[in-house]
Amino acid sequence: MLIYIVAATVIVSLISLVSIVFILKGKNISDNTLRSIIALASGVLLGVVFIDIFPELFDEHIDKIYPDTVFYVTLASILFFYIVERLIHWHHCHGISCPPEDRTHIAYINLIGDGIHNLVDGVLIAASFLVSPLVGISTTIAVIVHEIPQEISDAGILLYAGLSKVKIIVFNLLFGLTSVVGGVVAYYFINISENLVPYLLAIAAGNFIYLSLADLIPELHHGNRQGGWMRVSYIILGVIIIAVMKVVLE
Repeated sequence: MLIYIVAATVIVSLISLVSIVFILKGKNISDNTLRSIIALASGVLLGVVFIDIFPELFDEHIDKIYPDTVFYVTLASILFFYIVERLIHWHHCHGISCPPEDRTHIAYINLIGDGIHNLVDGVLIAASFLVSPLVGISTTIAVIVHEIPQEISDAGILLYAGLSKVKIIVFNLLFGLTSVVGGVVAYYFINISENLVPYLLAIAAGNFIYLSLADLIPELHHGNRQGGWMRVSYIILGVIIIAVMKVVLE
């Protein structure tokens, strides 16, 4: 069973390589196109939180965590990532001397949230395989389909943050491998890991909310004003993509 879990989580981790296609097509990308990508990513992140993570918390894990605790942990997560971002931004940019085009702190925040989310995916896959191989395979397929828009949006965020294409591919792959770690840990400590899942999901939700509303969407107010409503439509499209996938997978 451990071999099945490792194989499934490795396959899920390799889904991060879909970003290669996105990155290769991103050569000489214009500012308007990049902002459209950021708008789409913002919608995807919000869709993941309110259409996927929160419903899963209350449907699947409500027996392991009080409803109030979900929101306390999410709120604490938002505040935590704000503090982390301030510290990263300060150390890299030296306070008020920081140039406005320096966005590397956004990359760090995104990678932390992505790593936590992938870790939870690994735990869920392992738990599913421990029920039965069929349930495990079905869960793995669902995670793969769900991860594709998420990984593309992650690549867009890292590209916007100023990372090189090589670094984006390497970081997406490395942080994708956290699902393997989650799967292996869950196999050996399934009782402990199952109890941690709702808290990890709430932390990931707070991360995605903060990243979308505090870092990405405010950036859409800059640049060409004529593309403003188009960016709004991309945000809505990102939410719709997650909503459609949830309906299809259910």
